[in-house]
Amino acid sequence: MYDVCPLKVGEEIPDSVLLTQTDGERVEFGELLNEGKSIVVFYRGGWCRYCTRHLNALGQIKNKIDSLGYTLYGVTLDQFDSLAVSEMKSQTDYTLLSDNRAELTSAFGLR
Repeated sequence: MYDVCPLKVGEEIPDSVLLTQTDGERVEFGELLNEGKSIVVFYRGGWCRYCTRHLNALGQIKNKIDSLGYTLYGVTLDQFDSLAVSEMKSQTDYTLLSDNRAELTSAFGLR
């Protein structure tokens, strides 16, 4: 059994190193959040048709999200080289990031 305890309102968002979709460059999650208001969506992977639909739906309202001053990020456990498949399948126009070591996902209390 997993010991899962999701973040609660007011708790500090954990920092973690994620990989970018283009070349696997390491980025600090905390630095991304410091750039402004953000919406972070965790998804299972490009292989999940429901996740692909969700990413696509978010892509369709991305202009509205942008106009409200938010930056949209998708985070998955997939390897960074699989992110291109997610991007292609869901036709995303926002940043997808790999949490291939499950550091951020676990820190958020998600399983």
